Amino acid sequence: MGRENIINQASIEIYKDEGFKNFVYDDTEKIPTEGIGFKVSALSDLERQILEKGITLENSLKVLGMKLDRVYNELSNGINFFTVLPDNCQIALLDLAYQVGSEGVMAYHKCLSALEQKDYLEAGLEIIHSKEAVQTPNRAKHIQKLILGEI
Repeated sequence: MGRENIINQASIEIYKDEGFKNFVYDDTEKIPTEGIGFKVSALSDLERQILEKGITLENSLKVLGMKLDRVYNELSNGINFFTVLPDNCQIALLDLAYQVGSEGVMAYHKCLSALEQKDYLEAGLEIIHSKEAVQTPNRAKHIQKLILGEI
């Protein structure tokens, strides 16, 4: 599929998980958020400039693509087998990283070990048994389905 297409597909999956709001709102943890789940305080200057032109879906997808490009680099640098994983698994880890951060993904030791061993069933089970799955069970199931290639 290639890096650009993986990032584009991950954008679609994250959009399904996060939704889109064209205004600033408080997320479930009372953090000001906008667009496709962007924490206002975590926006880079360039991302903020793009969204100041309007919190549109088009601008939000552009910002999301920029964020995922950085996350792709972080995962590629932090997981020595990331780029050789099947595309659906790379997309799943990008989606997970969008929720828990790249360093958060690195804490999924059993899931990553299972992915490295191509044990996708076990990797998916690790996702749905994680503490994040308690907070966001639908997203965890979605990521599990991505890992299993069911989406």
